[in-house]
Amino acid sequence: MRVLFVSSGNKGHVKPLVENQAISLKNQGLTVDHFLVNSSGLFGYLRNIIPLKKKLRSADYSVVHAHYSFSGFLAVLAGSKRLVVSLMGSDTYIGPVFRLLIRLCYLYLWRATIVKTPQMRDILKATRAYVIPNGIDDKTFIPIPKSEARKAINYPADRTLILFLADPARPEKNFKLAIDAVKCINRSEVDLVPIFDREPSSIPFYLNAADVLLLTSNYEGSVNAVKEAMACNTKIVSTDVGDVRVNLEKVNGSFVCANNKEDLAKGLVMALSFKDTVNSRTQLMRLGLDSGTTAKRLIQVYEKVAGQK
Repeated sequence: MRVLFVSSGNKGHVKPLVENQAISLKNQGLTVDHFLVNSSGLFGYLRNIIPLKKKLRSADYSVVHAHYSFSGFLAVLAGSKRLVVSLMGSDTYIGPVFRLLIRLCYLYLWRATIVKTPQMRDILKATRAYVIPNGIDDKTFIPIPKSEARKAINYPADRTLILFLADPARPEKNFKLAIDAVKCINRSEVDLVPIFDREPSSIPFYLNAADVLLLTSNYEGSVNAVKEAMACNTKIVSTDVGDVRVNLEKVNGSFVCANNKEDLAKGLVMALSFKDTVNSRTQLMRLGLDSGTTAKRLIQVYEKVAGQK
């Protein structure tokens, strides 16, 4: 089976989330090609209609898989027939006009729609959508001794590292709340360190070097940073967004908190005080959130769509 991924590529390369999914499918024997949209905004996507048409004619694709709603709109306009569209958390909170377009495409134009959480499916009223969270590469994200991880990122052994794995400039990530929560715990040895736009290969070291991963988002879909932290047995303190509560339900040493600095500070204190073995990697695998399991679920969707007339 040959699949074409359509996704944003403003910086000239495939986003790690999309690339990881492609690799997991290749590991299952599929051929995956990429079409990158190297423009931003609606009109930027529209300029890619003709190039995508040419790409579609270049090979016999069993399925086209578009990532995010704008890529799905583009794929429709370029004439993609056997089209699967993955919607992410941001698509759920897009403006009303684009929400209407998503609804119409879901009903009449996309052969299959994938969402990341049941909550997304409910908000979008997409009852026929498949709920398939992004899988995590459990061969890359593994527990590493903290001393080794800190040496790799040049972080001192005697400091307490609270990791913020997102771009602080993105308002929905609510970095100010993270700052306020850390200030509330009033510990001089604590560092709140935002990490973004780094080489993907460095992220497992940051997660293993961290004492806690802190997530303060206002909304999310299926939170990849949380699942990556789970694979590394890193403790997590998070607001109640996306699928975090479900994924951390049976995880020790991690806490889901209200969206305020006091409750998050309380969660940080409890997480930093937790000294037992963390069991989050076991929970991740039990939930089938590894990339191999996710790839098999995607292939089932592809086979169904490819078999449609």
